[in-house]
Amino acid sequence: MRITIKNLSHIYRGGVEALKEVNLSIEEGNSILLLGHNGAGKSTLLKHLNGILKPTSGDIFIGELNTKSHDAGGLAHHVALSFQNPDDQIFSSTVLEEVSFGPRNLGKTNFSELATEALELLGLTHTAGSHPYDLHPSKRKMLTIASAIAMDTPILAFDEPTAGFDMRQRIILTQAIEKLKRRQKTIIIVSHDIDYFLELCDSIIILDDGVVRFHGSKHDLSARPDVRSLLR
Repeated sequence: MRITIKNLSHIYRGGVEALKEVNLSIEEGNSILLLGHNGAGKSTLLKHLNGILKPTSGDIFIGELNTKSHDAGGLAHHVALSFQNPDDQIFSSTVLEEVSFGPRNLGKTNFSELATEALELLGLTHTAGSHPYDLHPSKRKMLTIASAIAMDTPILAFDEPTAGFDMRQRIILTQAIEKLKRRQKTIIIVSHDIDYFLELCDSIIILDDGVVRFHGSKHDLSARPDVRSLLR
């Protein structure tokens, strides 16, 4: 599904303008690295994709669906998000129940198969019967990524997915993302881990103070004379 963002602005209570007239178009099957310093608006933008946040002004279309007219439950059929802090997301008593919840809640009859496959993909099969909070924090992060993948939505968004990961976990995540790309999933990744994700993503978006400063390919970015300042 194509993502179309038109003149999106978001102002939090207290008057903080997190996004300012954002215009973006993301084609189906693209993998996007979303960059920007802390407070640039990255996480705010992700939360608009599945309706957790609504625009103060402007519009977001997921395919033909305007997020203003659909709640988070309806948009969950199209967009799955893993949060920056896994403890904001986890609530089930076992790992398998946690990963199964999303696809089962969406009414997918093969939810058990989807959950099992996602756990295998993220190297978590052996933890299926464990309580999520018995896992190391980095494995809880893996768990939230697996939960998003198990929902089998056309669009996946991951907020700082490699935080706290060791090399083995990075390899597992790389293999998972490559497999998702072959399935033509649209993947949006928010991360400060630039060197790692530049190799995995097709396009780059750079946000600065709620404004899009760059949107294009890695080649386009490297050709910019101000590439160093943009990446800073």
